[in-house]
Amino acid sequence: MAVSDDAPPALRPPLDARATREASRAARVLVIDDEELLLSVMGRILHDYDVETTTDARHALALIEGGRAFDVILVDVTMPVMSGMAFFQALRAAHPALAGRVIFMSGGVFEADVEAFLDAVPNVRIGKPFRGLALRQAVLETLERAAAPARRSGWQDSAAGRR
Repeated sequence: MAVSDDAPPALRPPLDARATREASRAARVLVIDDEELLLSVMGRILHDYDVETTTDARHALALIEGGRAFDVILVDVTMPVMSGMAFFQALRAAHPALAGRVIFMSGGVFEADVEAFLDAVPNVRIGKPFRGLALRQAVLETLERAAAPARRSGWQDSAAGRR
C-alpha cells in the first residue's frame, strides 16, 4: 500500500497529533539506506522516534540478531552489497514477526524482479523523493498495523515480549 501526501486532503488519512505522540513514545525505528545524507534527513523528520540508521543492510541484520528490537524498519529497495529485497527475505526467514514492520523505500526506477517483489508483499512503501508528512504517515501506519494484533492478544509490545 503506497502512502502519498499528493492526494487531495479529503482523501488522506488525518495525522492525529495525539496518536502520533502516543505511537512515537519509545518507538524504535531502524532506517537502512546507502545514502548518508538521506539518513540524516530522515532522522530529523522522525525526531519524535528513537531512530537508528545504517548504510548497510548486513549491519542491520546483525543488530537484530544481536537482540536489538525495532518497531519499524525502513529499507531502501535497491542498495549495493545487500538489497532491501535480500534484507527482507533474510529478516522474514529469521524473524517472521518483524516482516510486517518493514517499509520499503524506492526511487521509482524498477527492474522486473523488483516490481514483482513489491507486488508480492503487502508492506507499506514510500517513493523517493518523499515529503516529511508521507514518511511520518507511513511510520505511524506501520506502528498501528503492528499494534493491532498485539492489542487483540493482550500484549502491549509483542516485539519486546512485555505484557
